[in-house]
Amino acid sequence: MARRYTVIGTNTREILEDIPAGLAARFLDKVIQGVQGDDATSAFSDATDAAPDARLALGQVSSLDPEILSEIEAQSLRVTEMGDVMGAQSLKTVVPEAVSDEEWQKFDEQPDDISKSCWAFIELPFTFQNAESFHHARKDRERGRIHSAFGLDLNESIPASAASVDVPALTDKLNRVLGLGKAPKLSAIDLPETEKYPSSVMVIVRHGADLSSVYEHRDDGSRRPYYFRPQDEIILIYTARDQLIEVLGRSFGQRHDVSNAFAEVVLGHNISEKPLTEKVYDLGRFVTSFELEIPDIEGVEVQSAVVTECELLLGSYGRRASLKVTRQDDIDLTLNKYLAGAARFRGATGIHRVVISVEYRREDVRRTRSMNITVRGTNGSNVQSHKDRATRELGARLLEAWGVTRKLRPLEQEEIADMLPSLMRLFDLGETVLTGLRLAELGLSVDTLLDARLVSQKKRQSLTLVEDDNDNVVETETFSVTTSSGYSARDYTEFNVAWGWLCETLVNSLASNLATKTFHQISEDLVRVGDLATVDGSAPVYLARGLFEAKTIFSVEEELRSRETAGAGVVVCAGSEAPRFIANNVAVPVDEIWNADAESPGLSIEKLLDRLTSERRLIAQTTMAQVVRSGNHSGSFLMPRKAPLPLSSAIQLAFFEKLARAYNAGAPEVHSSVLIEGTSSRTPREIFTGKMRERIFDAYVEKGIDRGMWRLKE
Repeated sequence: MARRYTVIGTNTREILEDIPAGLAARFLDKVIQGVQGDDATSAFSDATDAAPDARLALGQVSSLDPEILSEIEAQSLRVTEMGDVMGAQSLKTVVPEAVSDEEWQKFDEQPDDISKSCWAFIELPFTFQNAESFHHARKDRERGRIHSAFGLDLNESIPASAASVDVPALTDKLNRVLGLGKAPKLSAIDLPETEKYPSSVMVIVRHGADLSSVYEHRDDGSRRPYYFRPQDEIILIYTARDQLIEVLGRSFGQRHDVSNAFAEVVLGHNISEKPLTEKVYDLGRFVTSFELEIPDIEGVEVQSAVVTECELLLGSYGRRASLKVTRQDDIDLTLNKYLAGAARFRGATGIHRVVISVEYRREDVRRTRSMNITVRGTNGSNVQSHKDRATRELGARLLEAWGVTRKLRPLEQEEIADMLPSLMRLFDLGETVLTGLRLAELGLSVDTLLDARLVSQKKRQSLTLVEDDNDNVVETETFSVTTSSGYSARDYTEFNVAWGWLCETLVNSLASNLATKTFHQISEDLVRVGDLATVDGSAPVYLARGLFEAKTIFSVEEELRSRETAGAGVVVCAGSEAPRFIANNVAVPVDEIWNADAESPGLSIEKLLDRLTSERRLIAQTTMAQVVRSGNHSGSFLMPRKAPLPLSSAIQLAFFEKLARAYNAGAPEVHSSVLIEGTSSRTPREIFTGKMRERIFDAYVEKGIDRGMWRLKE
């Protein structure tokens, strides 16, 4: 018999080599029980009472099933990460705030950080999970994709602690504003002051994500769907000293709603009078020069403003180069002279931190004052930490004047309604990276999209080769050397589309008039919008893109067939043309059912119901083969006892129209030359490609009796 080799992962090895045998044995048994159930036999019970300096041998683990080893490695990764320097600090921050004195003593008695992490994993699983959330929040708060920072801008900061968080009231508020259906679970934890961060309070909101499913194999060989909701979480950190609410979550809209709910319930802040403002910082203006102009600020005479410190990322967050100069030095010259190698990383996202030294004098005050403004990444600044309100306001106005600050906010419903045709074109296009010029061609304002977080500037721009002042050929970003007349650098700048947030924005607008809203991104091409109330009950409503491509149509159709238990519904198409039917669902372009003249613009329920009823009647009353067109290049083929077949080109429409006419006339066979007439195909099969070809010539079209003849398959 061939020998079976098993691979023990690096993190599992670290657990076995660094953790006492008794603790490691308890860890392994816990993981195995998680896979096999609580009634699983303990495989390492003999080692639980081993001496403190004893270690488990690799041979004791290598005989385990590969699936068990894989899960052990996955959980070992969690333990080792939280036993590393930053993870251990997170554990030591969260654990004492959440456990009893006795539990803290046992935690503290563990010999080293990785043993503390392993013990917490076994004995304090929920606290360990909270520490993991805090650890990842600290790592991600400088990365703006899932992070938002909201300033309160109050005369005095409002203190808060974990004890002051009214968990039931906040839970109820979040359940309503997020529309979760089932109340989330909240954890409030005090975070003590550290060298880098002031004291703050953290709230972790855990809730069920979109419904998902897998097929479960049964002993008789059959399968059944198993439905579940994976866990998702939103993390909020409130720092009273900085008057700052930071929220980490996948959805910009959810981050906005959670911050408003916290400010209203916990801080007693009146959102309607003083809305929270989210600001992001863009250091892209320093790509070519650190020189700053002197802005005209009412009531203040700004005498000088110079950059005295900068920090460049050398390809990653782990490698950085810093430079500090005096106010009298030219930081650009110093950087090029002493850090020329690092200066090549001076792109839009290469500049990670700057310190600006400002000298100013207020009106009617002779004394000149100074202040330092620090901006770090996209979300960090020391402006809000100044105790004096006037100083905070001056710092904020200076950053706005220099174009470093951008205020963010979700689009209002009226704005979305005005922009809907352009946003739908963007969605239908399906591209994740576009230039400013392409966005303008779609009728969209780059600034508006940036403010709404629907797009963000791409970190790595396209590069080109240019000659510098010393005639050396160097790499530089394309937008910075644009010389075409009538175009700006913004036109050639590339932007990432926030695909998930774009889908959510469109769904929120489309679902405003529906009976229920159910945002669920099924795939890149299909989104569940909600349910339409009908005479018979309800019908699901979907939003689809890319229905001008046969490949996308087939993919969407497969997704819809797997959801036939929800019933036949409506597929709202982002584009202007689409097949009449996709699976058993009615497909309708959005511009045919959008009511822009209503007091509250949205989908016209009357038009939706009329279209759904008439199209269902068309299928029910089909007694002969026919092609129903929805445009010059799209439509569906209908035939009794056959599922509607979506068609996506004029050639495909003509192909089935010829077969349908012959079938209805009683002479069903058509010669190949007639079917391929006007095409570049040599045979009827070449008109279609891929899975579409297999489906058509398996279920809808077959060879005739005579050579070269084809007919519809009954």
